[in-house]
Amino acid sequence: MVFHDINIATMIGADVERIKSLARSETTVVKIHSSTTTVSPMFVFYTSNERLFKHVIPVGYSGKNFPISCPSQVEIAGRKRVSDENLEAVKARFLELYVHKTPLQSKQDLEQSGTFSRNHFIHGTFDKALHLLEKYPVKAFHSLHLPAYVLSGLTKNAATMESVMCDQGCQSDHKNRLDNIKIKFGL
Repeated sequence: MVFHDINIATMIGADVERIKSLARSETTVVKIHSSTTTVSPMFVFYTSNERLFKHVIPVGYSGKNFPISCPSQVEIAGRKRVSDENLEAVKARFLELYVHKTPLQSKQDLEQSGTFSRNHFIHGTFDKALHLLEKYPVKAFHSLHLPAYVLSGLTKNAATMESVMCDQGCQSDHKNRLDNIKIKFGL
């Protein structure tokens, strides 16, 4: 499920229990028009101009001689928008990437008048997700559920990634990396 350009208060406001259930991949009951149905476990992605977490940009990346602190826009003093308990519960279920400046991209990488597809998403995140799972030790994760979710998504989409981007050497490299990560996390 993808929420694009949302107000975080909406996400963690009235439907906070539903968001927590979806984010921990539980089957959830939802109301659609005048009936109810179950929603199978799924990944939840969101984009927003607000920050859920506090971010610190180190000196080498800030362009200044000091680190830059970017506080959470949900936890602003005097503007209590959600209970501390619910806020901590939501934070425990999401990772947030804060892009503080436009990344460098060559013109050839930017499609002109094209549409963003699922293959673009897989191509853009596959190797980065593999790298993060390889980089961090098992104890760096609050629970093994998050790496298991990411790993299941990578495994499920490995064939798509390989058909879009890879030659034979790349395919065996991805398979070996996925196998090593599974062993590392005991999955």
